[in-house]
Amino acid sequence: MTDLAAQTTQIGYQERLEASQEKAHLQNIATKIDRNMQELRSQVESSPTARRRWVWELIQNAKDVHQNGQVQIQIETDFANRRLSFWHNGRPFTADNIRFLIEQISTKDRKKTEANTRSTTGKFGTGFLATHLLSEVVSVQGVAKEEGLEYKQFQFQLDRSGDDLDEIAEAVESAKRSVANLDDLPHYSNYDGASFNTAFTYSLSDEVSIDVAKAGIEDLRNCLPFVLGLVPEIELVALPLQDLKFTRSADHPWKGQAPAPAGCDLCLSSTTVSTLGQDQVFNCITLKSGLTSISIPVIRTNSETTILPLNSATPRLFCDFPLVGTENFPFPAVINNPNFDPTDPRDGVFLTGKTRVGSRTLNNRQIISDAVGLFLQIVDFAVERGWKGLHNLAVIHQLKTDLNWIDRDWYQENVLGPIRRKIVSAKIVETADGQLAPMQDNNGSVVVWFPYASKR
Repeated sequence: MTDLAAQTTQIGYQERLEASQEKAHLQNIATKIDRNMQELRSQVESSPTARRRWVWELIQNAKDVHQNGQVQIQIETDFANRRLSFWHNGRPFTADNIRFLIEQISTKDRKKTEANTRSTTGKFGTGFLATHLLSEVVSVQGVAKEEGLEYKQFQFQLDRSGDDLDEIAEAVESAKRSVANLDDLPHYSNYDGASFNTAFTYSLSDEVSIDVAKAGIEDLRNCLPFVLGLVPEIELVALPLQDLKFTRSADHPWKGQAPAPAGCDLCLSSTTVSTLGQDQVFNCITLKSGLTSISIPVIRTNSETTILPLNSATPRLFCDFPLVGTENFPFPAVINNPNFDPTDPRDGVFLTGKTRVGSRTLNNRQIISDAVGLFLQIVDFAVERGWKGLHNLAVIHQLKTDLNWIDRDWYQENVLGPIRRKIVSAKIVETADGQLAPMQDNNGSVVVWFPYASKR
C-alpha cells in the first residue's frame, strides 16, 4: 500500500491538469455531436430543408480542397443495394483534416483574404453532420499527405449513432485509433491526383435514408447548373448509376450589341446536363458588381435572348452554394455573395432587427440592397436590348409569414418597393398589337389593363 501511495503522489498537478483537459475536450466534442445529432434526428421527417442539405455540404467540402483550381465529383447512388458513395479528386487529407473530421471541428474560415473573400466555404463543421441523415455511420476512405512525409492510404468509420455521451466519446476515440498507425502503413506509391481518392460511403438502412438521398439528388438537379456558373472550381459532377452528368463550360463575357451596365460585369455561363445519351445546355446570365451578383436563366440563340422563369424550388440566396430554404425569399433572380452571413441551418441569412441591428444583419442587408440595384439595372438593360420573356422579371410574391429571419418592414421598403416601382414603369408587357408597354406611366396612371376571371 505504501508503494502504491508513493506512485500516486508521483503524478503531479501538471499531468493531472493535462489529463483533465483532454477529458474535458472529449466531453465537449461528444456533447456537441450529441446535441446536433438529436436536432437532426428530430428534423429528418418533418423539416422540408434538412434532408436536402447533405449533398451541398459534401460538394462544399470537395470544392474547398480543389487541386489547381478544379475538382471533379462522382456520386454513386445504388438504391438497389442501399448504398450511397460520394467521391472527389481533391487534395489529400492533412493530419488536421483527419482530426477535425473525427472530432467534428469546423475549419470554416470567416476571415477575409486580400481579395475580400473568405478563403473557404466551410469544412467538417456541424454542417457535415447533416450528411449523417443518410446514415449515422459513414465509411471514410482517403489519402493522407503532409509536407516531407509519404502518401498513406487510409480508411476508418465515423459512428454518430450513440445515444449517450459515453458511447459518442468512445466512437470518437475508436476513429482516432483507426488512424493512429498511419506512420506504420506502407507508402502509397500509386497516388494519382486526378483519380477519385476521397470517398464518403453511407449505408441507406431504411426508407427514410433513401428519401433523404433522393431529396438531395433532386435538389442537385435543380440547383447545380446555377452552382457551376457561380463556383468555377467545380468542373464536373457525375452520377453514373443514374446516367446523369453536369459539366461546366467556360464563362463567356457579354458580346451583345451594347456593353454591360457601367461598373458591372455581365457574363453568360453554360452547363451541359447529360442524361440518357442526350445533352441539354443550361444558360445563365449573371450581372456582377464587386462580390454581389444576380443570375437569371435564359435561352440564347444567335443574337436573341429569352428570359426563362425561375423554378419555384430554386433557392434565391446563394453563399456560393444554395441556402436551402430561401426559395421562399421573394426575389425574381438568384442572389449570390460569398460573404453572406447565413443562419446556422443555412436556410436563410440574418435580416432581422429594428433598433438593435447586428453587424451580420447590416452585412446581409447591404448585399441584398446591392442585388436590388443590380436587378433594376438588368430590367433596363433587358428592355433596351429587346429581350424576350420580360414578364418573368415581374414574378415576385408577397413575403410569407414563416420566414422569421427577415424583418418584414425592411423587406417591404428596401426590396419589394423598389422592384415593384421599376416593374410597373418598365415596358415589359406585350400588348395585342405586338408592342411593349408599361403597366403605369410616370404619373402613376394605368396604361395596361389585364383581363381576369375566376374561370377560364
